[in-house]
Amino acid sequence: MIILTITKLYFIIINIVIIYLFALIYNKYGNDKHFYFLNKQTEMSMTDSIYFSINIYSTIGNADIYAKSKFIKKVVMIQIFFLICMILLLGCSNIKSK
Repeated sequence: MIILTITKLYFIIINIVIIYLFALIYNKYGNDKHFYFLNKQTEMSMTDSIYFSINIYSTIGNADIYAKSKFIKKVVMIQIFFLICMILLLGCSNIKSK
């Protein structure tokens, strides 16, 4: 029981780290060359970057900020791949062997 709780804690920590690391990438390239902004802004703040990363990771996709350049689209695809891997890892960790 304790092992399962520790596994879930690691899962949460890993997800937070992944969201933050991708937010750093989005912040570094967060301008109107790489992103479309619905409110006509030209730069992405760190708050916007974290917001975008959480939107991608949670698959909400509000479309107020979205990828424009091929590079950022590839980064978003990598983040979604990480999400799928984490879902599979969580699902596999819940399977009990008989």
